[in-house]
Amino acid sequence: MAATLDELLGLVTVLSGHGGFTGRLEVEYHRPVPIWTDLDLEGRLVAVEGRKVTAAGVIRAEGAVCATATGLFIKPPPTPAP
Repeated sequence: MAATLDELLGLVTVLSGHGGFTGRLEVEYHRPVPIWTDLDLEGRLVAVEGRKVTAAGVIRAEGAVCATATGLFIKPPPTPAP
């Protein structure tokens, strides 16, 4: 679940135009994730402060929350012109 949430939150930052590298990922597990069940993933951009980008997400199975996460992503510094 952690890898899935990391990918989800990373995608949220990229699609919002603030893509970066994972600096911190905090995952909270609420219940076991059933196998052979479709999962619903939801992610959102929380804040952008300079190069620091925060995103949050949730994984649900059959409407029940299985895991939540908050991630801090760091945008790379601008590349200097040659």
